[in-house]
Amino acid sequence: MKKIILLAIFLPLIASCGGKKGEKTNAGDTYRNSLQDSIKTAQSKIDSCTLKIREVTSTIDSQIGNFTNVENPREVEGYYILSNWQSRYPLQSTGIIARISKSEQFELIAVLKGGTFDQIEVKSEGKSAFSSVVPNDQALNYRRDGITTVMFSGDECNDVGKFIADNGLNDITLCYLESGRQKSSWHIPAEYVEMVSQTWSFASANRELHSLELQNSMLHQKIDIIRRHLE
Repeated sequence: MKKIILLAIFLPLIASCGGKKGEKTNAGDTYRNSLQDSIKTAQSKIDSCTLKIREVTSTIDSQIGNFTNVENPREVEGYYILSNWQSRYPLQSTGIIARISKSEQFELIAVLKGGTFDQIEVKSEGKSAFSSVVPNDQALNYRRDGITTVMFSGDECNDVGKFIADNGLNDITLCYLESGRQKSSWHIPAEYVEMVSQTWSFASANRELHSLELQNSMLHQKIDIIRRHLE
């Protein structure tokens, strides 16, 4: 696909070289110069990308020591959790806790004692963010001993995590919803806000690193294709 796109760019330039000999030479030189310029531009982007990768990697290295890798045979996949919260999970009363799956997905586990819910909303300063709806299925949304536990992940979950991190200095309310209606609410204590924020920040840094590494690889491939074409 990448080669097809590059050819779509190159072919009009090649076609324009079909004039007189002098015109062909000038057009050919212009064409080669444009390819060399493309290489320089891509290399500049690689340099910037490499620098950013180093910065993000440094951030990850400084944070990873705060997390513990947990392998629970009762769960399909292991996860990472802030070490000083490991003993508090799973929650036994109303609250929320964040963790990162082995596949590096940011996850939120919300708990409500004495009620049921299938969605959460976080509110602060007149703004809010919603999770997706997770129906009661005894897997991701289950009830036991009067406690409902729901695990959220995906884009909406990332939005909730980011919202909490961005509003760390403000009061944040967690609303428990069912079928779109609020069933209960809970003011998120500062220590919970900090825990979710740290976990979201670590997960976000890992996502950014993967994106940068992919971008870096694609830029190298682009340069290789252009150089082969020049040869």
